[in-house]
Amino acid sequence: MKPQLTKQETIALREKIIGKSCQLFFRNDPLKILRGEGQYLYDEKNDAYLDCINNVAHELDKIKLVIAIQKS
Repeated sequence: MKPQLTKQETIALREKIIGKSCQLFFRNDPLKILRGEGQYLYDEKNDAYLDCINNVAHELDKIKLVIAIQKS
């Protein structure tokens, strides 16, 4: 398993790759989403958030397969 980046390391990497033009929600304390399941996203504390932005069914097998292929 890969070591997990801290929230600050993730933000720095995001700014480097995506740039600052794509702004974060909750800029003072952004969420770090670790996984999605069904219509929910889960953060570092395993708190659930309803995904109202992406409209992706995270548990669909086809989507999981595509994500796994893209991650490898």
